[in-house]
Amino acid sequence: MKKNSIPKHPNKPGSLKSGVLITGILLLLTAQALLYLNENTNARHWQAIAQSGGPVVPLTPGQANPANDGKLVYINGITHISKPLADPHFTPPLKAIALKRQVEIYQWQERYENQAKKTIDGGVVTMSVPTYTKVWSSKIIDSSAFKKQTTHANPRKMRFKSNIIRASEISVGGFKLSAGLSDQLDNYQQISINSKKHLHARLKSQVQLYKDGLFVGNNPHKPKIGDMRVTLYGVRLNEVSIIAKQESNTLKPYVTSTGKRIELLRLGRHNAGDMLPMPKAAPSWLMWSIRLGGFLLIYLGLILIFKAAPASDPTSSGLFFKIISRLAAADPGLSAILIAPALVLLPIAIAWIIPQPLSGGVLLAITLLLAVAAAFALKWLSEPSTLSEPQIALTPKKTETKVPSTVTNAPTQILTASDWLKKGQKMYAEENYKGAIDAFASAIYLDSDLTLAYYNRAITYQKADLPKLAIIDLKSAARLGHKRTQAFLKAKKIAWE
Repeated sequence: MKKNSIPKHPNKPGSLKSGVLITGILLLLTAQALLYLNENTNARHWQAIAQSGGPVVPLTPGQANPANDGKLVYINGITHISKPLADPHFTPPLKAIALKRQVEIYQWQERYENQAKKTIDGGVVTMSVPTYTKVWSSKIIDSSAFKKQTTHANPRKMRFKSNIIRASEISVGGFKLSAGLSDQLDNYQQISINSKKHLHARLKSQVQLYKDGLFVGNNPHKPKIGDMRVTLYGVRLNEVSIIAKQESNTLKPYVTSTGKRIELLRLGRHNAGDMLPMPKAAPSWLMWSIRLGGFLLIYLGLILIFKAAPASDPTSSGLFFKIISRLAAADPGLSAILIAPALVLLPIAIAWIIPQPLSGGVLLAITLLLAVAAAFALKWLSEPSTLSEPQIALTPKKTETKVPSTVTNAPTQILTASDWLKKGQKMYAEENYKGAIDAFASAIYLDSDLTLAYYNRAITYQKADLPKLAIIDLKSAARLGHKRTQAFLKAKKIAWE
C-alpha cells in the first residue's frame, strides 16, 4: 500500500445493514411487550382491589357488630323466612322463599302462509291465506282480529293467571337481605301436586292431576279450546354465600369508590375469594427480573439499531435513519444507555394509566423528562470534546505553515503500529507536538487502517496551528468509520467522501 494513500473503509458510508436493524427492532418491541404485560398484571390486581372496596370482613351468624357497619362483608348460612308461603288456590303453606304459578290455556293461533292459486285465465297468483293451529299459551290470544273469528274464537279471559308470590322478609344468620339479594334467589324447582286434598273445595271437581301438575278440563289427553294446565314452582330454603355491605342488621349493595355496585349471592358454600376473584399480582422477584430483562433487551436492541445505521448522513433514507445515524455517531453504547430508561418506563406508564391514572400520569411525566434529558445529553455528546468550534479554524492563518515531514524512512521493525500510537499519545501529553506527529505518521505507515492514528494526528495538527492538515486527517478518520469525527464534520458541513 502506498504511503500517502487513504484506504477505503469496508463499510461504505450510507450503507444500511437491514438484518441487524430488523433484529434490533424486534428485540425492542419484544422487550416493551413483556414490560407492558408484566405491569398490566400488577395494575389489574390493584384495580380489582380498588373496585372491591378493600378486604372482605367475614360475619359470624348472629347479632350484628356495629363496627362492621358500612364495610364489605361476607356471610354463609341457610336462608330463613318469617312465615310460610301458600298459593291460595293450589297449595298448603310451604317453607319457600317464592312460589310461581304457571298457567297455560289451549287456544287458536292464526298465521298467514303464501299459497299459489290458479286464476280463471290460467295464470297463477300468490295469495296470503290464514291457517289455524291449536297451541298452549300463557297469555290470551285475541281472536277478534282473526279472519275466521266465528269458527276460531278464543276465550276472552283466563280463570287463573300466572303469578309469583315472594316472602316479604328473607334473612341469613340474623341479617335481613335487600331486595336485590332476594331477587337473586330464583332457582325455581317444580312442586309436584299428587293429591287434591289441599285444593280449594270449588276446584276439586273441576281439575285433574296430570304430569305432577293440574289440568282444568275433561280430558288432558284430548284438550279443547279453553282448557288449562297449571304447574307450580318454588324456591326452597337453601344454603347461600353472600358478599354485600352491612348496615345495622341488613345486607345492602356496596358501592365502591369507582362506582361499582357489589351485591353478590351464590347458592351453596363458597369462600369470598371465589365469589370476588381478583387477579393475583406477580411475585416481586419476578416483576423486577422482567423489568431488568426488559432493560437489557432494549439496550441490546438499541445497540444493534445503531450498529446498522449508515456511517454518513443518509438523506435518502428518511428522517428515522437520519436520527439513528446521528445517535450512532455519538457513541452507540452511551446513546443506548441514555435512551433505554425512557423506553423501559413508557410501556410501564401505559399499563398503569387506565387502572391508576395518577400513578400512570406520574410515570409518563418521568418518561418524558428522561427522554428530554437524553436528547440534550446526546446533543452535547455528539460533537468531539477536543474539537469544539473555537479550537479549529476552517481557514488557515495568514502565517505560512510548512507541512512537517512525516516518515522519510521506514520505522524500525521493533515497534508496532500500536506502539507508535501510544508513543505519540505520550508525546502529545508532554506537549511535544512535532514528535507526536512523527510518531502517529509512523503508526499510519505500519497500519493505514488505524483510525485513532489519523484522529490523534489531526488533534495534534490542531495544537500545532496546522488546521488544513488537521481537516485532511479528520476526513481520513471519518472515511474509516470514526463516529465522533463524522458527527463533527457533519456539524461543520464538511464532506469527507
